[in-house]
Amino acid sequence: MSFVNVLNGKDLICIWCYATEFINGYNVNPKRVFYTGMFISEELEAEFWEKNYEDEEEIKESNYAFSREFRKEYIDSDNRSVKKLIKNYCKGVNSDIRYFNSERLFDKVLSPV
Repeated sequence: MSFVNVLNGKDLICIWCYATEFINGYNVNPKRVFYTGMFISEELEAEFWEKNYEDEEEIKESNYAFSREFRKEYIDSDNRSVKKLIKNYCKGVNSDIRYFNSERLFDKVLSPV
């Protein structure tokens, strides 16, 4: 039995690796959805995707920066913008991890708000 229909018409935040597969693979019709593709949040993922990074601390800071910017742009703001989120997440940092992640952030309005 599928409970996907319970999500229809709601605002969704789907942040996990390959949430894109869930959103695109099921007939989900939320009002609005923010979701991620593959998102590097651990060293093993960075190594698997062959992304350069200095140390585990860089990945942790990437996670903290994403969380901080996501909260500012999507939780504390009525003017949600994935472009602004990406800009602030990557601002002033030369990081393969952040660039990889920023290419896998999506925001869609799927039904009239």
